[in-house]
Amino acid sequence: AGELTTLVGPSGCGKTTLVRIAAGLENPDVGSVLIDGEDVTWQTVGAIKLLGVAHIPEDRQRRGLVLPMEVRENLILGYHRQTRFTNGPLLDLPAIDEFAQERIRAYDIRVPTTTTPALALSGGNQQKVIVAREFAFAPRVLVAAQPTRGLDIGATEFVEQQIMAAKAQGMAVLLVSANLDEVLSLSDRVGVMYKGELVAEFRHGEASPQELGLYMTGTKQQRAGAAARSPR
Repeated sequence: AGELTTLVGPSGCGKTTLVRIAAGLENPDVGSVLIDGEDVTWQTVGAIKLLGVAHIPEDRQRRGLVLPMEVRENLILGYHRQTRFTNGPLLDLPAIDEFAQERIRAYDIRVPTTTTPALALSGGNQQKVIVAREFAFAPRVLVAAQPTRGLDIGATEFVEQQIMAAKAQGMAVLLVSANLDEVLSLSDRVGVMYKGELVAEFRHGEASPQELGLYMTGTKQQRAGAAARSPR
């Protein structure tokens, strides 16, 4: 709790799979996923959400939103069965609309109305919809994959501020990012993955972009292996 751990590594290193496992979208071949000591490895995504795990996916348009649906509908996706949003077997549209307006104000989402389709929003505002939704239900854990990819400077700073504010309030954050400057400025701990393994781990301030790059490309491991094999 209250720690931001970042995973970095080249494409195909396994970090995307690890994020999907942590969010409940895939099951691991071996090992387990624990939340406060509770084994949730075989739980559904919905059950894991109810345990307080929020997820900002890598692809906001394919995995984070249903683009033809209204902004207010996207703001409750995954949480739409809560009693606050339902009236018997039906959705309580006035309650949903009130919730959406509050989220839109709080996260400065630039949208004409709550019924505007998500596909009509800019990339930055689409990302804000996802962040506003995932932070709205008191999560204990945030699993975020490339949350600032493709955003302008203003939207990037806004998303980073929200993540850091959540961390300060005690949320545990698992972040995947390709932006090494972002990684080194935000992280309490950085893990480097290479060919499906965690090959190095650093506390804040212990690593430079150059050193991370050596581990990400396998250069550091190759040098260590060569030194171990050389005659003495």
